[in-house]
Amino acid sequence: MTDINKLRKKIEQLEAQKQIIHNKISETKQQNQTGQKILLGTSLLKLAETDADAHAVLIRVFDIAAKYRPTVFIDAVIPPAPQA
Repeated sequence: MTDINKLRKKIEQLEAQKQIIHNKISETKQQNQTGQKILLGTSLLKLAETDADAHAVLIRVFDIAAKYRPTVFIDAVIPPAPQA
C-alpha cells in the first residue's frame, strides 16, 4: 500500500511540474507575440514617415484602435505625412 501512495504522490508532483512548465511556455508565447506586435508597429511607424500608402494604413489602424480600444495608442504619435 505504501508503494501505491508513494506513486500517487510522485504522480501529483509530476503533474504540478507539468503545469509549471505549461505556464512558462504560455507566458513565453505571449511575450513573443507582444514583441512581434511591437516590432510590427515600430516598422509601420518608420515606414509611414516615407511612404504615403503606409501612412494611410497607419491612420486607419489608429482610427480602428480608437474605436474599439481608446487607450491603446494613448502615448503614440502619428508621424507627419510624407511629402510627395
